[in-house]
Amino acid sequence: MITDNEISFVVQGALDKRKYKNSFVTQEVVNSIRKFYPSSEIILSTWVNQYIEVENCDKIVLSEDPGGYLSNGVHLNVNRQIVSSLNGVRESTRVYSAKLRSDLLVVNDGMLRCLNYLNNNYRRTSDAVFEGWIACLNLTSINMERHPRALAICDWIYAGKTEDIQSLFDIQLYPEEYFEFYKEKKCIKDDCSRQRYNAEQWILFQSLANKNDKLKNFFYDGWVDSEYIKFVHSALLANDICIFNKWQLGVKSTKYRLQFFALEKMMTHKDWVRNYVRYHNQNEKKLNIDSERYLYNILSNNFVRSLGKKIVGR
Repeated sequence: MITDNEISFVVQGALDKRKYKNSFVTQEVVNSIRKFYPSSEIILSTWVNQYIEVENCDKIVLSEDPGGYLSNGVHLNVNRQIVSSLNGVRESTRVYSAKLRSDLLVVNDGMLRCLNYLNNNYRRTSDAVFEGWIACLNLTSINMERHPRALAICDWIYAGKTEDIQSLFDIQLYPEEYFEFYKEKKCIKDDCSRQRYNAEQWILFQSLANKNDKLKNFFYDGWVDSEYIKFVHSALLANDICIFNKWQLGVKSTKYRLQFFALEKMMTHKDWVRNYVRYHNQNEKKLNIDSERYLYNILSNNFVRSLGKKIVGR
């Protein structure tokens, strides 16, 4: 059984200095980890030019900021995530590492329970890419049966064996020309963004391509949904990456509310289970009602979303 002293938490990115409770957001993120994982190693990985004192950390990693990119009014920070995550995980001294955003609070020890669940979960090692399972959050993780975005798995949290989390980020930085790839060119989708790949796609694509050179020839951009890419996506979810919701992982965003997301496109944990049992030819009758999907369908209703925004003032 995995215990909390076997886990390193890497809190990465710019310090979130918004006031929160008795201090500021990132300090409370660190405090929340220490509360529920008292024996874990906590590593804060941020920027040299932005650091202020943060208590309760075992290690502070300060890197030069590679900078973000402003595209069509949107700040894109994928290279910042790659640099701060990789430099932080390289300092991990525990068997397992959990990389998370600097604005993501921990509200219970659910992540530990998820890691123990995965530690006992079957995977077809001949089809697996990583050494062990990696736990990810469902928010922004796309269900390909609902929306054609392969490898779009939420990058807020990656928790698994330290060597796997390090290999996720030991990749090429996002090329500047890809940020505006579809500014002039015609995309196969009318509503696509200007980026060739979104951040989470780039991280997984590059990490997988480091292990499977063939993939580079099949994943031209983030909208490719060929049969081969669908198989890669399904196999990854059946043998390497498990999708949990925020209640299961025990986290809470201080920045985004649930209604912010296009929930009708997102995966639920039961969606992940359904892919898993199909891939491994198990009995689908074991699947229970997906109450999470019902909740998301309700919250995705335009009237409910607009009402929610009025109530919370967003």
